[in-house]
Amino acid sequence: MRNLSVKHTLAVVQGLMLAALLAIAATGIMTKLDVMESLRRVDEIAAQQVSAINRAEVNLMELRVRLGRFNEYSEDGNTVAAQKSLDLARTALERAESRFAQFTAVEVPSTALRAPIIQTLQTNFELLVTNDLRSDLATENLAILMSHRDRINDNFGPFTDAVRNFNQRAQTLATEEITAAERLHTITMFISGVLIFLALALFIGVRIGINRI
Repeated sequence: MRNLSVKHTLAVVQGLMLAALLAIAATGIMTKLDVMESLRRVDEIAAQQVSAINRAEVNLMELRVRLGRFNEYSEDGNTVAAQKSLDLARTALERAESRFAQFTAVEVPSTALRAPIIQTLQTNFELLVTNDLRSDLATENLAILMSHRDRINDNFGPFTDAVRNFNQRAQTLATEEITAAERLHTITMFISGVLIFLALALFIGVRIGINRI
């Protein structure tokens, strides 16, 4: 009877230790998945959206500069330089639209904290880049293009402010994600340590009890 009792106790201990090991493994896997998701969100915000919107802003700045130089060269009668400036303006516009498309291609839930800023950027971008601008760049009409340049200059401030707000919000979100991942890792290490300690304590306690039998 005593041998059966010892075997039963050992079986229970082994079962408990196995459960503890499984719990440690499951906790580690869950933590890894959560950390990977946090890193994915950081990459989505920082590497994709922030990069795309800042490049789009730079391209729009270049568009303003090229239109201004087109005006200067046209008034000076330098047709070659004016044409080159106009070609560069078209290229800048194409790049701005491409990069803004990359920015908006990232799916963001309507409940996300950065969603209102994205909508503001969308509205301001459409004020800067219109269908008339696209078509008038092909006409090479100085007066019309200068009216576009003036319109872009007048509306560029709100767009730049929105870009700055998005950058600040993105930095805050990235910091929050990294902090949450670090906190989760610390909690996981603590839980794993407790489970390992309990498993070892249980094993040692049973061994002491068996030795006393």
